[in-house]
Amino acid sequence: VFASDIYSLGVTCIYLLTQVSPFDLFDMNQDTWVWRDYLVDNPVDEKLGKVLDKMIANSLSQRYQSAAAVLAELDLQSSLATPESPTNSIPTRPPQPIQPQPSLPTRAKFSFQTAKLEIINKGLFGIGSKAKITKIPSEAEYITEDLGNGVKLEMIYIKAGSFMMGSNKNNKEKPTHQVNLSPFYMGKYTITQQQYQAIMGTNPSRFKGKNRPVENISWDDAFKLCEKLSRHIGREYTLPTESQWEYACRAGTTTSFYFGETITSDLVNYSEYHKETTDVGSFPPNAFGLYDIHGNVCEWCLDTWHENYMRAPMNGSAWIENNKTFFYVLRGGSFLDKSDRCNSAFRDWYTHAAKLHYNGLRVVCLPFS
Repeated sequence: VFASDIYSLGVTCIYLLTQVSPFDLFDMNQDTWVWRDYLVDNPVDEKLGKVLDKMIANSLSQRYQSAAAVLAELDLQSSLATPESPTNSIPTRPPQPIQPQPSLPTRAKFSFQTAKLEIINKGLFGIGSKAKITKIPSEAEYITEDLGNGVKLEMIYIKAGSFMMGSNKNNKEKPTHQVNLSPFYMGKYTITQQQYQAIMGTNPSRFKGKNRPVENISWDDAFKLCEKLSRHIGREYTLPTESQWEYACRAGTTTSFYFGETITSDLVNYSEYHKETTDVGSFPPNAFGLYDIHGNVCEWCLDTWHENYMRAPMNGSAWIENNKTFFYVLRGGSFLDKSDRCNSAFRDWYTHAAKLHYNGLRVVCLPFS
């Protein structure tokens, strides 16, 4: 993604300035860059330093999102060279034209009905239990991206907020912790086969259907789709971070599922239903307007796998460690999974190259002005 390329450029710049390996410029204990410590006798211009700091920020969302944004920031600086030290001045070049930004889609509203599930007659050992599903009117904002050939991508606007991530039911979901998130857009649906075909030119899915979710894809495939989608649209698209995914899934609720504490095949495609994928949007959305957030296909996240939430970031950023990059997080459960694997907090993992017919993806992007 663009922000990753900008990160690489920023790290290259501080290496050239310090002549010190980047591995020695990052303090793991403090979780921060310490490159300025190597330039005490010859400090870099403070304004340029701030630009470099933003280029190499740990969180994708905190970095510049395009090369044009970096150039625009540099154009605002006065002189990066020290006037009294002309021998140290940076060679000048003609101003570079900033690439025109793609037209910004207009945010629109749509109305829908979400669901609430209540058990009104609990049978012995759960046998013969009766459930009541209440439909609740709701509204959300979204944008539409054009993928070409009449194929569209709808992205729901998710407002900033905080929530308690995880649960106390499973060691992998502990400890529960508060996460604060900035606003973002998230796919109204998981990426469909029609959308995947429009972006990637192929359809690897086992269960064919243009409006069914794409599956049989690896984390590597999902990441490549985000890269191609970003280039096509001109804005950065990524997989959701694990905390973005759970925040969006819960949609303000604290129950096991967005609609309540238990599950039904009237609301989710899980192991007691079709035994294969269904068209996206076949079941009611949650209160944010996101469909199939439980079941149908597991969804890849940006984070590498960790056994629990000890030391997990609390700002919505991806938790990535280079020594764990073979294993990535999956969320949401699938049509093959039982109810306990489809809940809002359940976490799973697989290797980055595994292609399984129950793994798909949903994309996110950051707001724009």
